[in-house]
Amino acid sequence: MNPNTLFRGSEIHKSAYLDQTLFLTEQKTVFAQSWLYLCHASQLPAAGDYVTVELAAQPLVAIRQKAGDITVLFNRCPHKGVKVLAESSGNCGRFLRCPYHAWTFKPSGELLSIPVKNEYDPCVIAACEAGHGMARVENVVVYRDFIFVRLSQHGLSFEEFYGDSLSTLDNMVDRSPAGQLRVVGAPLRHRHRCNWKMVMDNQTDTCHPMVAHESSAGEAVNLWAQSERQAEQPMAVELFSPFMSSHAFFAEMGIRTWPNGHGHTGRVIQSIKIIPLSPVTGKAWLKAMAKRGRGKSSMIPATIPSTFPT
Repeated sequence: MNPNTLFRGSEIHKSAYLDQTLFLTEQKTVFAQSWLYLCHASQLPAAGDYVTVELAAQPLVAIRQKAGDITVLFNRCPHKGVKVLAESSGNCGRFLRCPYHAWTFKPSGELLSIPVKNEYDPCVIAACEAGHGMARVENVVVYRDFIFVRLSQHGLSFEEFYGDSLSTLDNMVDRSPAGQLRVVGAPLRHRHRCNWKMVMDNQTDTCHPMVAHESSAGEAVNLWAQSERQAEQPMAVELFSPFMSSHAFFAEMGIRTWPNGHGHTGRVIQSIKIIPLSPVTGKAWLKAMAKRGRGKSSMIPATIPSTFPT
């Protein structure tokens, strides 16, 4: 599939969402060269604590070192490529042990021991990559306890890549009385059986909420109205209510973007109350937001035909 044949004006060929070769190419040319979020430093409170993830089709592990710093390694044994740590999180203790041939490594990734070492040529071990231990991810940035990595040696610096969009994290962290956040409990994980672009399409689509979420959001609003309570709406209703608003309202309150395509939903990131239950209150809220100088959404209509010439 030639990438140049995937686009025709505002139309995108369905192969962009289905072709496996293109998907693997994206892992190397898009994700590996981008700064990706790995985990939060509070998930690694003690020496030896680790979190494993897969980013850009690569298995990774972040480990808290004895000195307090955090090291990110490729989570595979340099001997045969077996995944060293199989659990999503835990504590590795004083060393990491490969479950296949029992090679062991320091938490820093340095090679510690090799069983039946006399069977290996010491000159070969010293010269090859396996003798250097588990490969380390060189490009790691901890920004306000959020850990980011770039797997490729090529790409923008962290500051260039995120730019002003780091205000998203600043906004969230600065609202903590302690000026710091921590992850409490296990993260909620979602597994989607689809191409990553399908998830992004849904995240930035401001037209579907009042259709797909009408029943749940509408029921929440109706139940509160029928309760005859005069008290302030609970947060659950405040969060559901905007999904009953008009498309124009939802689009304006939706996506704030920066040059590299990063964005966030204004509804989530802004520390304000949102209770628009109709187009009328929605318009009033939009006027108030305009005065506060909020960003506009970027709406790019696109269809996905399957009749492109390949």
